[in-house]
Amino acid sequence: MKRIFTILLLISISLAFAMPDYYPLTSIAETFSTNWCTSCNEMYAGIDVLHDQLHPGEFISTRLYTESGPLSNPDVQARFDHYGVMSFPVVIFNGKARVDGANDETHNGQ
Repeated sequence: MKRIFTILLLISISLAFAMPDYYPLTSIAETFSTNWCTSCNEMYAGIDVLHDQLHPGEFISTRLYTESGPLSNPDVQARFDHYGVMSFPVVIFNGKARVDGANDETHNGQ
């Protein structure tokens, strides 16, 4: 019994002082665009800046296109409908924060 108590005490003490420098959190960005959107490329440049600044796996983004002709997909259109995307470009972060249009913040990855 003493051994078990001693082992548990040592484990709890070591866990109390364990402070990793990096706590991974994952953010997801859904970018909505079309084939004819000229300012969407600037928005994608800002998303690429975020990928460069963050650790691998810490930021995941996807590019969703509407009006892509034979490559269109009903699941992609369902995402557009879910968020009510009517103008382009639009970025949705973690399903909550929304950025409409290309502006200086999206170009710089802020």
